[in-house]
Amino acid sequence: MEENKYQSDFEPEASSSNEPPFMENNSSSDSNSDDFNSHPDNGNWEEPVSSSGRGGRRLVIYVIIIILIIFGAFWFLGNREAAAPSPSANNNESASPANSTNENSNQSSPSSIKVSDQPAAGVVIIDSVTLDEPSWIAVEEDRDGERGNVLGALWLPAGTHTAQSIDLLRFTAASAKYYAVVRRDEGEDHLFNYQDDEALTNTSGSPIMAVFRVTSEE
Repeated sequence: MEENKYQSDFEPEASSSNEPPFMENNSSSDSNSDDFNSHPDNGNWEEPVSSSGRGGRRLVIYVIIIILIIFGAFWFLGNREAAAPSPSANNNESASPANSTNENSNQSSPSSIKVSDQPAAGVVIIDSVTLDEPSWIAVEEDRDGERGNVLGALWLPAGTHTAQSIDLLRFTAASAKYYAVVRRDEGEDHLFNYQDDEALTNTSGSPIMAVFRVTSEE
Protein backbone atom coordinates (compact mmCIF):
# COMPACT_ATOMS: atom_id res chain seq x y z
CA MET A 1 0.00 0.00 0.00
CA GLU A 2 2.75 2.34 0.81
CA GLU A 3 4.43 1.52 -2.55
CA ASN A 4 1.32 2.38 -4.50
CA LYS A 5 1.02 5.59 -2.60
CA TYR A 6 4.59 6.45 -3.40
CA GLN A 7 4.03 5.88 -7.11
CA SER A 8 0.86 7.89 -7.17
CA ASP A 9 2.63 10.83 -5.65
CA PHE A 10 5.00 10.91 -8.59
CA GLU A 11 2.52 10.33 -11.41
CA PRO A 12 1.71 13.45 -13.47
CA GLU A 13 -1.64 14.91 -13.04
CA ALA A 14 -4.05 14.40 -15.85
CA SER A 15 -4.78 17.50 -17.87
CA SER A 16 -8.18 18.92 -17.48
CA SER A 17 -8.32 19.50 -21.20
CA ASN A 18 -8.88 16.72 -23.65
CA GLU A 19 -6.66 18.41 -26.23
CA PRO A 20 -3.12 17.11 -26.26
CA PRO A 21 -0.39 19.61 -25.39
CA PHE A 22 1.13 19.59 -28.85
CA MET A 23 -2.07 20.93 -30.37
CA GLU A 24 -1.57 24.14 -28.47
CA ASN A 25 1.87 24.48 -29.94
CA ASN A 26 0.48 23.91 -33.45
CA SER A 27 -1.99 26.69 -32.94
CA SER A 28 0.79 29.03 -32.03
CA SER A 29 2.74 27.96 -35.11
CA ASP A 30 -0.24 28.65 -37.35
CA SER A 31 -0.59 32.08 -35.83
CA ASN A 32 3.04 32.83 -36.49
CA SER A 33 2.67 31.63 -40.07
CA ASP A 34 -0.29 33.96 -40.63
CA ASP A 35 1.69 36.84 -39.20
CA PHE A 36 4.55 36.10 -41.58
CA ASN A 37 2.31 35.98 -44.63
CA SER A 38 0.75 39.32 -43.79
CA HIS A 39 3.98 41.12 -42.90
CA PRO A 40 5.05 43.91 -45.28
CA ASP A 41 8.57 42.62 -45.48
CA ASN A 42 7.41 39.36 -47.03
CA GLY A 43 8.43 39.23 -50.70
CA ASN A 44 5.02 37.96 -51.80
CA TRP A 45 3.15 40.92 -50.38
CA GLU A 46 1.82 43.63 -52.75
CA GLU A 47 0.25 46.94 -51.85
CA PRO A 48 -3.26 47.14 -53.29
CA VAL A 49 -3.89 49.93 -55.85
CA SER A 50 -7.26 51.61 -55.83
CA SER A 51 -9.25 51.98 -59.07
CA SER A 52 -9.53 55.73 -58.51
CA GLY A 53 -5.73 56.10 -58.59
CA ARG A 54 -5.47 54.25 -61.89
CA GLY A 55 -8.26 56.31 -63.40
CA GLY A 56 -6.51 59.54 -62.38
CA ARG A 57 -3.28 58.55 -64.11
CA ARG A 58 -5.16 57.63 -67.29
CA LEU A 59 -6.94 61.00 -67.28
CA VAL A 60 -3.63 62.84 -67.03
CA ILE A 61 -2.23 60.84 -69.96
CA TYR A 62 -5.30 61.57 -72.10
CA VAL A 63 -5.06 65.30 -71.34
CA ILE A 64 -1.38 65.37 -72.33
CA ILE A 65 -2.12 63.56 -75.61
CA ILE A 66 -4.94 65.99 -76.47
CA ILE A 67 -2.70 69.00 -75.76
CA LEU A 68 0.03 67.58 -78.02
CA ILE A 69 -2.48 66.97 -80.83
CA ILE A 70 -3.86 70.52 -80.60
CA PHE A 71 -0.36 72.02 -80.53
CA GLY A 72 0.70 69.96 -83.53
CA ALA A 73 -2.39 71.00 -85.50
CA PHE A 74 -1.76 74.70 -84.84
CA TRP A 75 1.90 74.34 -85.77
CA PHE A 76 1.07 72.56 -89.05
CA LEU A 77 -1.58 75.12 -90.06
CA GLY A 78 0.72 78.01 -89.19
CA ASN A 79 3.53 76.70 -91.35
CA ARG A 80 1.12 75.96 -94.19
CA GLU A 81 -0.26 79.51 -94.18
CA ALA A 82 3.23 80.98 -94.05
CA ALA A 83 4.37 78.86 -97.00
CA ALA A 84 1.26 79.45 -99.12
CA PRO A 85 1.55 82.53 -101.39
CA SER A 86 -1.05 85.23 -101.14
CA PRO A 87 -3.75 85.05 -103.87
CA SER A 88 -3.60 88.82 -104.36
CA ALA A 89 0.17 88.61 -104.81
CA ASN A 90 -0.28 85.87 -107.42
CA ASN A 91 -2.88 87.93 -109.26
CA ASN A 92 -0.64 90.99 -109.27
CA GLU A 93 2.35 89.00 -110.46
CA SER A 94 0.39 87.27 -113.21
CA ALA A 95 -1.17 90.56 -114.28
CA SER A 96 2.17 92.37 -114.50
CA PRO A 97 3.47 90.56 -117.62
CA ALA A 98 0.14 91.11 -119.39
CA ASN A 99 0.19 94.81 -118.56
CA SER A 100 3.77 95.17 -119.71
CA THR A 101 2.92 93.38 -122.95
CA ASN A 102 0.00 95.70 -123.62
CA GLU A 103 2.13 98.73 -122.87
CA ASN A 104 4.82 97.53 -125.25
CA SER A 105 2.34 96.78 -128.02
CA ASN A 106 0.61 100.17 -127.62
CA GLN A 107 3.75 102.15 -126.90
CA SER A 108 4.14 105.05 -129.28
CA SER A 109 7.45 106.01 -130.80
CA PRO A 110 8.92 109.50 -130.33
CA SER A 111 10.35 109.33 -133.82
CA SER A 112 9.55 112.19 -136.20
CA ILE A 113 10.24 113.12 -139.80
CA LYS A 114 10.09 116.29 -141.92
CA VAL A 115 10.08 116.46 -145.74
CA SER A 116 9.49 119.56 -147.89
CA ASP A 117 7.79 119.70 -151.29
CA GLN A 118 10.38 119.21 -154.02
CA PRO A 119 10.76 118.93 -157.75
CA ALA A 120 10.32 115.65 -159.60
CA ALA A 121 13.49 113.58 -159.51
CA GLY A 122 14.92 110.11 -159.06
CA VAL A 123 15.67 110.87 -155.40
CA VAL A 124 13.80 112.30 -152.44
CA ILE A 125 15.48 114.57 -149.91
CA ILE A 126 14.57 114.12 -146.26
CA ASP A 127 14.97 117.42 -144.41
CA SER A 128 15.29 115.84 -140.95
CA VAL A 129 14.36 112.68 -139.12
CA THR A 130 14.69 111.65 -135.48
CA LEU A 131 14.64 107.93 -134.67
CA ASP A 132 14.47 106.26 -131.26
CA GLU A 133 15.55 102.95 -132.81
CA PRO A 134 17.18 101.81 -136.06
CA SER A 135 14.52 102.23 -138.75
CA TRP A 136 13.77 102.44 -142.43
CA ILE A 137 12.59 105.58 -144.21
CA ALA A 138 10.40 104.45 -147.10
CA VAL A 139 9.07 106.66 -149.91
CA GLU A 140 5.60 105.44 -150.94
CA GLU A 141 3.21 106.45 -153.71
CA ASP A 142 -0.28 107.76 -153.14
CA ARG A 143 -3.25 105.73 -154.40
CA ASP A 144 -6.58 107.47 -153.95
CA GLY A 145 -5.50 108.95 -150.62
CA GLU A 146 -3.92 105.72 -149.35
CA ARG A 147 -0.32 104.62 -149.21
CA GLY A 148 0.68 102.58 -152.26
CA ASN A 149 3.85 101.06 -153.72
CA VAL A 150 7.25 101.66 -152.14
CA LEU A 151 9.58 103.47 -154.54
CA GLY A 152 12.69 103.43 -152.33
CA ALA A 153 13.91 102.99 -148.74
CA LEU A 154 16.87 104.08 -146.62
CA TRP A 155 18.07 102.44 -143.40
CA LEU A 156 19.23 104.80 -140.64
CA PRO A 157 20.45 104.15 -137.08
CA ALA A 158 18.78 105.68 -134.04
CA GLY A 159 19.34 109.41 -133.64
CA THR A 160 18.70 112.64 -135.53
CA HIS A 161 19.64 112.88 -139.20
CA THR A 162 19.36 115.74 -141.68
CA ALA A 163 19.54 116.12 -145.47
CA GLN A 164 19.23 112.44 -146.22
CA SER A 165 18.60 111.37 -149.83
CA ILE A 166 16.68 108.25 -150.83
CA ASP A 167 17.17 106.73 -154.26
CA LEU A 168 13.95 105.73 -156.06
CA LEU A 169 13.07 102.96 -158.51
CA ARG A 170 11.58 105.58 -160.82
CA PHE A 171 11.14 109.31 -160.96
CA THR A 172 8.48 111.12 -159.06
CA ALA A 173 5.61 112.63 -161.05
CA ALA A 174 4.74 116.31 -161.12
CA SER A 175 1.89 117.41 -158.87
CA ALA A 176 1.74 113.94 -157.32
CA LYS A 177 1.58 113.27 -153.60
CA TYR A 178 4.02 111.00 -151.82
CA TYR A 179 4.66 109.69 -148.31
CA ALA A 180 7.94 109.40 -146.41
CA VAL A 181 7.16 106.70 -143.78
CA VAL A 182 9.25 105.62 -140.78
CA ARG A 183 9.23 101.81 -140.65
CA ARG A 184 10.60 99.45 -138.00
CA ASP A 185 13.59 97.30 -138.96
CA GLU A 186 12.04 94.00 -137.89
CA GLY A 187 14.77 91.61 -136.80
CA GLU A 188 17.36 94.38 -137.22
CA ASP A 189 18.71 92.59 -140.26
CA HIS A 190 19.14 95.75 -142.39
CA LEU A 191 17.04 94.08 -145.07
CA PHE A 192 13.92 95.95 -146.09
CA ASN A 193 10.73 93.88 -146.16
CA TYR A 194 7.54 95.63 -147.15
CA GLN A 195 5.28 93.29 -145.21
CA ASP A 196 7.36 92.65 -142.08
CA ASP A 197 8.82 96.13 -141.53
CA GLU A 198 5.65 97.86 -140.36
CA ALA A 199 5.27 101.60 -139.86
CA LEU A 200 5.97 103.04 -136.42
CA THR A 201 2.99 104.82 -134.82
CA ASN A 202 2.60 107.99 -132.75
CA THR A 203 0.52 108.58 -129.61
CA SER A 204 -2.71 108.64 -131.61
CA GLY A 205 -1.86 105.32 -133.29
CA SER A 206 -1.24 106.89 -136.70
CA PRO A 207 1.85 106.01 -138.77
CA ILE A 208 4.82 108.33 -138.33
CA MET A 209 5.25 109.89 -141.80
CA ALA A 210 5.54 113.10 -143.75
CA VAL A 211 3.37 113.98 -146.77
CA PHE A 212 4.96 116.00 -149.57
CA ARG A 213 4.20 116.94 -153.16
CA VAL A 214 6.23 117.22 -156.29
CA THR A 215 6.18 120.80 -157.53
CA SER A 216 7.58 120.59 -161.03
CA GLU A 217 9.88 118.60 -163.26
CA GLU A 218 13.47 119.56 -163.88
